[in-house]
Amino acid sequence: YLIIDEYDHFANDIIAMGNNEFYKEIVRASGFVRDFYETLKIGTETVIDRIFITGISPIMLDDLTSGFNIALNVTMDLSLNEMLGFTEEEVVKILEEVEIEEKEREKSLEELKELY
Repeated sequence: YLIIDEYDHFANDIIAMGNNEFYKEIVRASGFVRDFYETLKIGTETVIDRIFITGISPIMLDDLTSGFNIALNVTMDLSLNEMLGFTEEEVVKILEEVEIEEKEREKSLEELKELY
């Protein structure tokens, strides 16, 4: 199994800087990012059984489809919603266990809901 977290973080940074030409260069057919994912795809034939990739946004996923066309976007699949990360109930329990005061717990939960 191969797990890649925030596979597109660097690409979003490049786009945010306004460097669209560099972005296009690295994800084009012979760009190093596309080559990397094509290598992973080849690896699924022999050594890699499953690949789980998380990202910040679907921008790069669209640009990699021809080089990495074995992907299935499960972002909105409710049956997988709790696959990774923490549920709200688990976060509340953790905050209680580390003895965060109730007022701070509520504030932390609101911030987490807004940001994540």
